[in-house]
Amino acid sequence: MFVVTHLNKPFVLQLNCNKNICMEGINIKTLLLLSTIFLFGCTSKHKIDTGEEGVIKVDMSEKEKYLKMSEIVDSIQYIHLSTSSENLIGNVSKLIPFEDKIMIVDNVNAQSIFLFTDKGEYISQIGSRGAGPEEYVSIESVTVDTKGKRIFIYDSKQRKILTYSFQNVFIESFSPDFFLREIEYVGNNVLACYCDFYSGDETLLKNKEVPLVVLYNLNNKATKGFCYESMAITTTWHSCL
Repeated sequence: MFVVTHLNKPFVLQLNCNKNICMEGINIKTLLLLSTIFLFGCTSKHKIDTGEEGVIKVDMSEKEKYLKMSEIVDSIQYIHLSTSSENLIGNVSKLIPFEDKIMIVDNVNAQSIFLFTDKGEYISQIGSRGAGPEEYVSIESVTVDTKGKRIFIYDSKQRKILTYSFQNVFIESFSPDFFLREIEYVGNNVLACYCDFYSGDETLLKNKEVPLVVLYNLNNKATKGFCYESMAITTTWHSCL
């Protein structure tokens, strides 16, 4: 299921597909971000191979072409979002469909996270903005653990990750020992963290290179780095921010 939003009118466009999609020819940053945000409607495109049962393979290396919606979508459903003064959405920074719910993250205007049913009925806001121990100052990234029914919010200003239940009950917060930009729950109580600049946990350094991706174990706080780059590159980028 893919979901596209339209802000002039509060509705969600749900695109239903009965096959999984596998994309080829994508760099590691795009691959990690696609696990949280499906980049639908990009101007490059895409050779489609439906030979393997249950999977649509999309070759992203081809340029100047377009992916036809009719090639991957079985049906389209418009979901009207029930909005009021409590849940006004100014910008859709991220949209996460899961189970029978739709979560909309607005980290620009409302600076809030809103939860709806898959019918568009408003459920609640997740967490609240503030400097308290159970609040976030800025929303950098959000991910969902559907099995454990947890929502993870990374607050880049306070450099901490807050955890809430689906019922908007605060569970805990913790601070990884490195800078990060995106988080994605990958199962087995592990978060995948994308770090386009890196600082902290010197045990992850290898030959003056730092990881772009760090797996963070929520059980024992252990870390493991992947996709290493020169420290000089990431240090230069960090100094420009």
